[in-house]
Amino acid sequence: MFRIGVIFFFLLATSLLKAQSLTFGSLDALLRYADTASYVNDQTKLQKNLAELTTKASYGNVLNPRIPISGAMTNNTNLAVNFIPAEIFGGPAGTFREVTFGQQYITSLNIAPQFDIINVAHIAEIKSAKINEELVETQNKISKKNLFDQLNAVYNNILSFEAQIEVLEENTLKADSIFTIVKNKYDQGIVRVQDLNDAEVNLIQHKNKLNQAKLSLEQQYLSLAILCDTKDAIQLSENLWDVKPSNETLAVTGNISLKSYMLQRAAAEQQYKVAKLQNLPTLSFVSSFNRQNNSNEKYFDNSQRWINSGYVGLRLSWDFPTNVSKLTAMRSAKINMQLSEMSVEHATLQSDMQDRQLENDFTKAQADYQSALAVYSLESVSYNHVMNQYVNDIIPLDRLLTAQIKLLSSRLNVASALATLSYTGSKIQINNQFK
Repeated sequence: MFRIGVIFFFLLATSLLKAQSLTFGSLDALLRYADTASYVNDQTKLQKNLAELTTKASYGNVLNPRIPISGAMTNNTNLAVNFIPAEIFGGPAGTFREVTFGQQYITSLNIAPQFDIINVAHIAEIKSAKINEELVETQNKISKKNLFDQLNAVYNNILSFEAQIEVLEENTLKADSIFTIVKNKYDQGIVRVQDLNDAEVNLIQHKNKLNQAKLSLEQQYLSLAILCDTKDAIQLSENLWDVKPSNETLAVTGNISLKSYMLQRAAAEQQYKVAKLQNLPTLSFVSSFNRQNNSNEKYFDNSQRWINSGYVGLRLSWDFPTNVSKLTAMRSAKINMQLSEMSVEHATLQSDMQDRQLENDFTKAQADYQSALAVYSLESVSYNHVMNQYVNDIIPLDRLLTAQIKLLSSRLNVASALATLSYTGSKIQINNQFK
């Protein structure tokens, strides 16, 4: 029973581990998953919400409604003494009488609703908020594009390392076969001990390269999990050798980075306009509604009536153009606008150069792949020929080992070239998604 329980627990644990594994059969599938699972997705949503909130606030700020409310409770412990002519009260002329005016307890409540009728600077800020909202959306696309580019690089690195491991395993078997052949000849006294050592060194080096490739592959999978923000194990089911390289010419059409610079320039121009409009007068509606209770007995004396007062009107306010902070803000906005114009000019040139470079990289990758294939085909024929010569004792061992190293190198070059071609092609396709 104990053994059955252990087996059941092992099977359950294995099934849970498998359930926590993520498998992707293509780069597109991986990008779709990362688009929803990565922190970049949550971050862009919050930034978009913040930009939309700023736009909504700009609409409300056109009227800028304010309702200041104030209340006061005053205890006049010593009221001021006033002197008035005594003859008012029937006294002799030329004399004065001390009289105290006022109430000891004064309770007041004031509500002063007001809003702007014409504030052109606040109206202009609506356009600034809309430009900022579009700019945030563009920057979010750039963040997503950068994530996709990193995933593309790691994805193709994994395919490349898996293909290299496959090649290294095949060549390790070849190295082991060579070692076996040399050892048999050594046992027969045909070759020297030096040949036996060289064959064994060759086998050890192949095993070491294989182990290093496996460690590099593991590191790439860790990087992939970090980019996807997941603790689940990730596996790729696609094989590099199944990738069908494109022979067509790919054109770069995405311009998201340039669009970002152009929106920054538009935002700077609008901010400069807002800064200038800040110097225009503002017309506002103002009002005040006041209630006051006066008593010599206590606060909120119900025996005393509440006195109501109030007013409504218009107010025109204008800062004479000597306000240092406004002048400084306007000058700073103008400089920022000039800087943004320079950035757009540089970004336009840089974008064109980067597009051409990306297209050239893809064309070069196509040529490198075809070249690597041709070289591998020749090296494969040469290796088989050299192997037959060595088995028949026609050539020395070093010629065979050199041929095997060339074969390994040429096959690894094919894997690397194919991965690079896949990466550059996918990079152009990713770039063209973001406009």
